[in-house]
Amino acid sequence: MANPTRGDHTPAAVTAATLLLICCAVVGMWLAWMYDVVRVSALDPDLADRLGYVGERTAHSLDPMLQGISYDAFGVLFYIGIIGALIAYPCAVVARRNANDPAAVGFAIGVGGIGSALGFAWVSLDATVTEPATSGVLEQIVRYGVLWVPALMLAIAALCLVHWWRRAAVDAANSGGVSVPA
Repeated sequence: MANPTRGDHTPAAVTAATLLLICCAVVGMWLAWMYDVVRVSALDPDLADRLGYVGERTAHSLDPMLQGISYDAFGVLFYIGIIGALIAYPCAVVARRNANDPAAVGFAIGVGGIGSALGFAWVSLDATVTEPATSGVLEQIVRYGVLWVPALMLAIAALCLVHWWRRAAVDAANSGGVSVPA
């Protein structure tokens, strides 16, 4: 038995989930930019210094313009995304609860995780290129984080959505066949 409310999508639930997806995608974009700062600083300190990632950013610092977005715009995106997600998340949970969804929290976290992974992946497509150096394991983990970080985010989101999809079966087994909201 699967979640009986998984097909019930009220206009409020659709709107809240869409806003949550968009806001989390913006947060994911900022996270990818921050990961680029850490990645470049660890792999190529000279390039990080020229970009202003390490030390102070001056008028002579280069702006890598990941996907055409500047340093300052990433700061604005962070605040817009965080504030929007903090508003959209409870709205998505409440909208799903109003449809008697027993696993509304898992749904909202799953939707937010997908948005974050998509935003991270999109900005990571334009990651700063660093010079190849030694082939140490830790270096390769950091270098290819632009691939495994969004994949990990998607996996966690998928687990939350599978939980949402299957939640009623767990509730029915624990309550003698009657679905109990969580």
